[in-house]
Amino acid sequence: RFSSEKLTLDDEDVPPHASGLSDKVKEAIAKSPHWIQRDLTRQIQSLSNPEEYADLILDSSKKYVDEIAFSIACSPLGNVPQIEVIQDNVFYLYDNDESIQYANIVDYDDGSGDYYSTVRYVVIENGTEKQLEYPKEIYYWYVVHPELIGGNAKYIYGEFWR
Repeated sequence: RFSSEKLTLDDEDVPPHASGLSDKVKEAIAKSPHWIQRDLTRQIQSLSNPEEYADLILDSSKKYVDEIAFSIACSPLGNVPQIEVIQDNVFYLYDNDESIQYANIVDYDDGSGDYYSTVRYVVIENGTEKQLEYPKEIYYWYVVHPELIGGNAKYIYGEFWR
């Protein structure tokens, strides 16, 4: 708190973001990329079943964790899609990647904990083939994100929404 009389900032005890979370949930957050951990923690604290989402992260290959963590963290607060929807969404992203010849999901990991993925694609410009990459924000918000245009990511009549 700022003291206008003393022109100083007074220390205030602020609980850590992860206070009250189980060790399993903290481990899942720690496995996620650093750049999404704060939003993921905020989201997980709003869930009635955080252990199930923690299991999804912990049981997944690191290759998929960034997409899973983003899908959880950036869903509307307290309204995260079902675990199966998130899991299938990421599976189908990588499955479809194998079939699409002009674009590939590429994963970057320099060991700092800020790993991420994006899409590299090929275009032909003036007869010359060029490789371009989406900024990671475009990849996560427009390719990975399970809710677009206010849609609710879920199974409809047993079929995956995507």
